[in-house]
Amino acid sequence: MSAPSLVKAFEAALIQAGGQVVRTTRSDLETVINEEARAIGTRTFACWDDLQLKDVKLAGLLYGGGLEPVCPSEAGLGVIRAERGLASTGSAVVTSGPGRPRSVSILPPALFIILDASRLLPGIPDLCREIAGWARSGGLPANIALITGPSRSGDIEMELSIGVHGPGRVTVFLIEDD
Repeated sequence: MSAPSLVKAFEAALIQAGGQVVRTTRSDLETVINEEARAIGTRTFACWDDLQLKDVKLAGLLYGGGLEPVCPSEAGLGVIRAERGLASTGSAVVTSGPGRPRSVSILPPALFIILDASRLLPGIPDLCREIAGWARSGGLPANIALITGPSRSGDIEMELSIGVHGPGRVTVFLIEDD
């Protein structure tokens, strides 16, 4: 698949799963991320503290936009970065480890995921090959999760609930080259 086809497929699949996609450039990320944070009405956030987020100066973007950094259990918004994205399912591939706690992607009611469009893969078989490569090189993370839209749960009566066991709102900021 071509890069534009991967982007279109990812966007369509995530929207179908109930998520949102904001296509942006690295230079516009500060503006769009703060606009989206204001739109959901949160005043608090939690984010990962690792090198992948420092390259977009994330905490400074949000703090400068008037949001207060707090622990994940008190945050209205969690912000993470995806390792990869799967075009076929609209899933963000998220790895955890030091500085990248799972709680940031699970506890807040809203989740922002930053994903470079160049990191999109066509589907799960491609991801499996990549994970096998991580394993061969000894670089497996503590956890690998696929996040595909908001948390959905069904009870015994088949009543669908959104956001009970994870974020009720998931927005992927898909960064396309400037």
